[in-house]
Amino acid sequence: MSRLPSTTPATPISSIPKQTCSFEIAARRFGYGKNSAYAALRAGTFPVPVIRSGPQGRVIRVPIKAIDDILGPLPPASATA
Repeated sequence: MSRLPSTTPATPISSIPKQTCSFEIAARRFGYGKNSAYAALRAGTFPVPVIRSGPQGRVIRVPIKAIDDILGPLPPASATA
């Protein structure tokens, strides 16, 4: 399990790298359309684990490390221009 970067109480939250992304972004990285992604989620066949939160678990987040472990990390934004 990866460790979070060390921070101090004065560290601005915006400087901490994101650890999760939305389900929709993860689905696009795997080549799913919206309907097929949610069908795979319901069937338990989505390729990575998800984190549900909020009322009735409606907020769905996906660990970026899990995606990168399968697909590899995205190149930096400046490298694609």
